[in-house]
Amino acid sequence: MTIRTTLALLLAAPLSAALAQTVPPPTPVEFYRSNIGHTGVSTENLAAPLSLLWRHTTSQAKNNPASAVYGDSTAYFVSGGFVYAVKSSDGTVKWQYPSGAKSSTFFATTPALSGGALYLTDDNGGVYKLDGATGRELWNVKLDGAIRSAPVVSGGVVYFGSGNSHCYALSADTGGIVWDEKTDGAITTSPTITGGLVVFASGDNNVYSLSARTGRKAWSLSFDADPSTLPLVFDGSTLYVTAGDTIYGLDPSNRTQRSKLTLPTNLLQPPTVSRDSIYTITQTNVLYALTLTGRSRWHISLNGAATAPPLLAGNLLVIGTQGGVMSGYEAGSGKLLWQYVMQASATDSQPKYASANVFAAPILAGGTLYVVSDDGSLSAFRADGSDNIGPQLTQRVPESGASVPSQNLTYGTYLVDAGTGIDPASVVLSLDGQVTAKAVYLPGQNAIYSTPATPLKEGRHEITVKAADWRGNSTLQSWSFTVDDHSAGASDQPGRFNPNAYRYQGGGGRNPNAPPPPPPITPF
Repeated sequence: MTIRTTLALLLAAPLSAALAQTVPPPTPVEFYRSNIGHTGVSTENLAAPLSLLWRHTTSQAKNNPASAVYGDSTAYFVSGGFVYAVKSSDGTVKWQYPSGAKSSTFFATTPALSGGALYLTDDNGGVYKLDGATGRELWNVKLDGAIRSAPVVSGGVVYFGSGNSHCYALSADTGGIVWDEKTDGAITTSPTITGGLVVFASGDNNVYSLSARTGRKAWSLSFDADPSTLPLVFDGSTLYVTAGDTIYGLDPSNRTQRSKLTLPTNLLQPPTVSRDSIYTITQTNVLYALTLTGRSRWHISLNGAATAPPLLAGNLLVIGTQGGVMSGYEAGSGKLLWQYVMQASATDSQPKYASANVFAAPILAGGTLYVVSDDGSLSAFRADGSDNIGPQLTQRVPESGASVPSQNLTYGTYLVDAGTGIDPASVVLSLDGQVTAKAVYLPGQNAIYSTPATPLKEGRHEITVKAADWRGNSTLQSWSFTVDDHSAGASDQPGRFNPNAYRYQGGGGRNPNAPPPPPPITPF
């Protein structure tokens, strides 16, 4: 059911030596967005560029929003109906739950890791506790409604919301219900804990604060826009609530408003909040870096819609956008420092798909960046990795030696880099020795192409593509084709480059035991 891909060519001596050095054990990453406050801020620093260390592929789970968690040299993640524990060193599976080839459930929330145990929820109202070392089920309970609220654990109690409008507190030891509180809307995002209070947002347009011990309501606050579409963020002092185009900063003890930041359009992802900055992305695909008081530091347009919440690791801001594009920006300036396009992988029972999108927030542990993609893969990246292979051209249009008409001619190629990714600033497309100034490079489609402003003259033409990865390994390749408007055979081979047409080849068929895709609930 599973297959692990280790990129041996990328694991050269420098990386092996670096990993062999004695370093302090990494801090566990136990909850959604790196901590119980869901700030999206790592305790570690991360340098760019990053190289792919290994990738472990399981069964596909389209639009999977569940991030990995980490503890004791083990990364845990869910995909579809299964939970996996893999070694952080090479992606080898330690255990899988359930252990068979079939599963009757669907996991779609980030697990919680506490006291060596893993806590999970599923779309059938199930809540599970597994032994983190062995995967053995310690208990499970069945509740009403799909559960898309990532659990958090504090003081021996597991807290989460449900699609049946309830917020639950379960005993971490037994799974018994400590209390539950009903609201008037679905609770689809993870709660946070502060000062003995459980704070969460409901689909009834309210944020609630309950006693963590008894469930008794401390306060509630109503908003004009639904505050439950994006998770709450608590930075240890201020509770940040996103409602439409506005981020509200509240005192979590008494709901007093401390700040109010209004963006030009609605927010697409929850804010990432550090000690002095807020990073947020709007639905117009603009990334903003703001002070805590709302003053703009900088803003940039992203290469596509953000599909995953950002991770801040030191001075690197890691963001996933459509097409499986992972980008690392300098937090102080917005400068692009790294970009990598996730490539879909296959298993014996599942073919390769056109792309591998990332809807799950990335995490950082022990210097390794873990990224869950919806082809069922967990990928591990490191800054100290070695890569000595340049970008590869996978298809060319027109093909080398082809004869094509000049009408509707578009030329280009698909190119990929499995090591550190392609530096977009290095990609150059030339025709007949002249750089094509209006060439379009689309990282998410692995494509660069151009359409001539005027029809090309009949005869032979040469295309040249130059590209380099983030380690400086470059590729320079040329091929030629002929424009022929009079040959009958030429019209059968038009040179029409479609950047969305490329499909990766792979064997096998769709896993017949794979669960159906989840219903369209807000993916957090």
